[in-house]
Amino acid sequence: MTKQELLDKLYENTVQVVFSIRDGSTRQVNVTLNNQYIGDRESLTGRPHPTSKYASKKTGVLIVWDTIADGWIQLRLDRVTKVNGEATRNGIPDYQHTSFFTSILASWK
Repeated sequence: MTKQELLDKLYENTVQVVFSIRDGSTRQVNVTLNNQYIGDRESLTGRPHPTSKYASKKTGVLIVWDTIADGWIQLRLDRVTKVNGEATRNGIPDYQHTSFFTSILASWK
């Protein structure tokens, strides 16, 4: 799954995401970017709105609405292990790239 595919799902509906935490445990959240679920509600998590100047602009981090916690949370893409029950391999890449060697091998065919 790519970052764009995840974003498409988030804007469409709620998404169940499982991710690993630093201590090795996992956490499951239901998150969305669909305004139907967010509306004008005040975040109870204390995190700023994604368009706020105080919101994280880190590469590899998405700010999403947690429907259970009723607020914004940061989701590190490299720690995502499942999206709607489907396993991800090594998290979700924040960008698309092809390695130098992959491009050379493809040109030899």
